[in-house]
Amino acid sequence: MSVRAKITGSAVPVIRELESLDARAEAAIARGLERGLTETITIAQNEYLGGPRPLRLGEVTGRLRRSLAEEVQVVPGRGVVGRVGTTVPYGAFHEFGFSGTEHVRAHRRVLKVMTKTGKTIEVRTPIVDASGKRVGWKTRTAVAVERALSKGLGKGMTTRVAFVKPHDRQVHYVGRPFLGPALAQNANRIRDHIANELGKL
Repeated sequence: MSVRAKITGSAVPVIRELESLDARAEAAIARGLERGLTETITIAQNEYLGGPRPLRLGEVTGRLRRSLAEEVQVVPGRGVVGRVGTTVPYGAFHEFGFSGTEHVRAHRRVLKVMTKTGKTIEVRTPIVDASGKRVGWKTRTAVAVERALSKGLGKGMTTRVAFVKPHDRQVHYVGRPFLGPALAQNANRIRDHIANELGKL
């Protein structure tokens, strides 16, 4: 069976209405997607950049947490495109992992700090897994000490510093992703936000 239809009169108003509907639908999808991606960033910040180490990345300076952002665009021919990411260079290192040779720049490392009262401040403490094996170091205190010394603070404190020469080292790091898992966790909510915005048309 076949059906034929004949449109009489001008089809321009109908075409314009359809084009307008497409534009409104894309705008609605963009609003829903943006809302969903904003939620995704919150999940990444609170649940994956909030630790606990070593299973999740956690944070040291807060720079990576603050850098997370979303972008939603309506791209002609492609529809609505959304992205979440970071401009911090080491973000990709943690998100995707890395295997290969890494060049380490020359730097100084604070080994020991003593206050003017003689108290020793631990500049880094070991991170251990459930079996008690050391899997890394927590260096939050060392970062704070470095910043204090660079600003001329910490008068009366004595420090022991090692100067590390530039060198190459082999790295096999599986990564501790924070955006991918957050997107997967929030996928249904993103779809719900888009559907909700489309339902308002």
